[in-house]
Amino acid sequence: MLLTGQPFVDLGMAIAALHAKKTSVADVTDLDLQEAICWLNTQVDPHKSHLGPLSKLKVLSSYWQNNPLAGHNMGVGGQNVPFYRQVLEDLMSGSPKTYAGCCQVCGKYEVYRDGNRSWLPLGAGAESDPCSYPNLRGKSLCVRCFSAVLLIPLGCKFVGSNPYFIHLTDPELLCKATEDGFRAVSLQMAAGQTGNIALKAGVKLIGRIALLEIVSGSRWDGTQNPAFLKNCPTGATIIAFSNSGPAAAWYQVHLPAQALAFFDDLDTAPQQSQGELRLVFLDWARHCEKPDFTDKEKNEKRNNSLFDRLCDDLEQRQSLSFLVRAIVQRRKPTQQILKKKEKQVLEIYERTALNKQDRFAMLERIADHINDMDERYRSSLVKRLANTRSKDSLYKLLIEFAHTEKTSLRLSREELQMIDTERSSEVIGLLYLLCIAER
Repeated sequence: MLLTGQPFVDLGMAIAALHAKKTSVADVTDLDLQEAICWLNTQVDPHKSHLGPLSKLKVLSSYWQNNPLAGHNMGVGGQNVPFYRQVLEDLMSGSPKTYAGCCQVCGKYEVYRDGNRSWLPLGAGAESDPCSYPNLRGKSLCVRCFSAVLLIPLGCKFVGSNPYFIHLTDPELLCKATEDGFRAVSLQMAAGQTGNIALKAGVKLIGRIALLEIVSGSRWDGTQNPAFLKNCPTGATIIAFSNSGPAAAWYQVHLPAQALAFFDDLDTAPQQSQGELRLVFLDWARHCEKPDFTDKEKNEKRNNSLFDRLCDDLEQRQSLSFLVRAIVQRRKPTQQILKKKEKQVLEIYERTALNKQDRFAMLERIADHINDMDERYRSSLVKRLANTRSKDSLYKLLIEFAHTEKTSLRLSREELQMIDTERSSEVIGLLYLLCIAER
């Protein structure tokens, strides 16, 4: 089977592959999907007196808010349960009734059922529902896509109270990224455990930033699971969601292939010691996790301009200089320096994620010239550089100090060309940080 690009459907395909002990979504057959649905059927029992393994884990409440199989909307005396049981039996039979029209996900097969919120996480049905995310409203699905969606509870883990998973557009890598959650769910059901404790990832951050903590902290692509043999050329998307009433949430971070290589380099850098470089990155993330808030002591509203900035920069392959500069400038005056390990992480990011090693090296040479000046000239230039925002202002500042013979500040043609062609905010931010870097 081919990936559809719809993360819920693709994840279900990967779960079916793992259940059939296959290593690629491409090897999944219709029979594999049917057998996985049979397995799901054995794990669910909506009756409170004898809950099924999945119900004991309380997993389904995060997916099927209106589904009687999860103990919701069972009707008087459980009258809604037989209908939903019949849906699963249709899928297990391999020959359910289909209707005219094409599947709105894969576009290939006839429609089987509307993927409303009874079956599809965050999916609003034709009669509307407050819990939906863009482009998912009222999906009409074929048997394959519908079956895949139903398998989601068998493969997710949790961050906070939200399920999360990783979506890649490589059939083999998607199975590898899904494996950890699939194994965790299977082992917990086999052991008859209750609650979601074994399925939860221990994270310190919140919201969208917490997804970066999973990637950079637990290293799903290299440490806990067997290392990937390659990076997916289209990168990876890590998704977390909740389906709880009107407060339904959807968090997503897309990491380009270069960002994945950056996280890999953090662990393989020669100077790396006991995860210290990853801790530097996570420390930056902590400055970005809180949205605007109210200072209770002063009863004043505070603005956190860095909220989600780290996620945005990684997704858009932009320099982290603006973010790190803001973090450094928020420190106490005596601590406003770029620490050695912070410089290391910044350099690795510029080299690996942005392919801007030459730019970093040129700016480092300029910063060395500035730091070799007499202290009164250096201090003056750095202070003014801290407040410089435009490329014109940067040119004027450098020209002014280049005319002073005592500074010995001279720029090569290549360095001037780099300043002229690169994004001004990134050049200024990097130059400032390198000027205040710990020696």
